[in-house]
Amino acid sequence: MIKYNLECSCGETFESWFQNSNEYEKLLKKNLINCYVCGRSKTVKKSIMAPSVATSKTSVAEKDVEQKKEIMLLKMLSM
Repeated sequence: MIKYNLECSCGETFESWFQNSNEYEKLLKKNLINCYVCGRSKTVKKSIMAPSVATSKTSVAEKDVEQKKEIMLLKMLSM
C-alpha cells in the first residue's frame, strides 16, 4: 500500500491510499480519482509528499499502529 497526498484545482488537498503506484496511474487514466469536495476527477493530481520519518522507537511503533488502523478502515470501506 502507498499513501499519496492529492491536490485538486479547487484548492482542496487530501490523502488517499493505493495498492501501488501503478494502481494510482490506472485509476487516474480512467478518471476514477475524484475530489471529495467538488467531485471533479480531471483536476486531481499528486502533490509533494514528505516521507514519514520516525525519531524514536516509540514513534516508530505509533506510526505502525496508525498505518494499520488506516489500512483496516480502507478495507472496511471497500466491503
